[in-house]
Amino acid sequence: MANSTTKQPEATSKTAQSLVMSEIELFNLGIEQVAYIKPVLVNGAKGFAVHNAQGEAMTVAANKDLALNAIRNQDLYPISLH
Repeated sequence: MANSTTKQPEATSKTAQSLVMSEIELFNLGIEQVAYIKPVLVNGAKGFAVHNAQGEAMTVAANKDLALNAIRNQDLYPISLH
């Protein structure tokens, strides 16, 4: 009887890991089609600022879902920064 145990791929692929960049790396790439979200306080209220690849704030949304929708509505791609 053969052993049916096979090695399963890891949950995070190298491709997915390569999509995580610092703000400096993103700026240096100069990519115009991406944006990122950053939690902010505006007049004491929590919000989520949408920034372009150069780090310029584009808008502030009341929640993360609205911020993601704002990015997608501008035909941009949301990128995760850490």
